[in-house]
Amino acid sequence: AIEAAHSYDTPMIIYDLPAGAGPGAHCKAVVACPGREAALPVASGLVEARIVACAQATEAGELALKTTAACRARVEEALRRQGLAPTWTEIGGDGAY
Repeated sequence: AIEAAHSYDTPMIIYDLPAGAGPGAHCKAVVACPGREAALPVASGLVEARIVACAQATEAGELALKTTAACRARVEEALRRQGLAPTWTEIGGDGAY
């Protein structure tokens, strides 16, 4: 199923924009959850709501989320309702991203 939506024929390369570069079209959030078991339903909910394109959880419960600038406020609100506070970084990407 993943291969149908995300072809590895087109690599997506992302990078942090320099501080002060202004808002980009995409952004990344890092969120600290109490652990992996707490992080997984948060990640799933954001992906299922289609307000993040990518959610990665570590064993320690840290989430890395990638989204568009247009969805940032919705992601922020969804996290706030769960008592979570993201740290945001503006990101850029290659043409395919």
